[in-house]
Amino acid sequence: MRDFLNKRAAVAHGNSDGERFADERRGNNRRESEVAVVVMVDSNSHECMISNVGPGGAFLSPGFGTEVGDFVVLIIPGSHVSATARVQRVEAHGVGVEFNQESAGALITAWSRGLVN
Repeated sequence: MRDFLNKRAAVAHGNSDGERFADERRGNNRRESEVAVVVMVDSNSHECMISNVGPGGAFLSPGFGTEVGDFVVLIIPGSHVSATARVQRVEAHGVGVEFNQESAGALITAWSRGLVN
């Protein structure tokens, strides 16, 4: 019921997909981005695109066979920078993750925007 009301509130404010309302609920802003990242699940690596990224989390596509609650490691290609995240939602076209540490999420966000190498 709460999700339904959240969507209705978002529509009332001119946002039919509810993303702006989701940003308010998250407590931090996310920005659209399309950059490649390597995701480690157990000992398997997957190349994904990271999008809708912010200090608290990101959306990764395509999906890679995980379930809500699984832990993954995002690795910036060509660097030694990584961030651990927990899968928060699984959709047909990808997964939403929450970074374990906001500082790691902030670094991934800055990298995805080209602010750090």
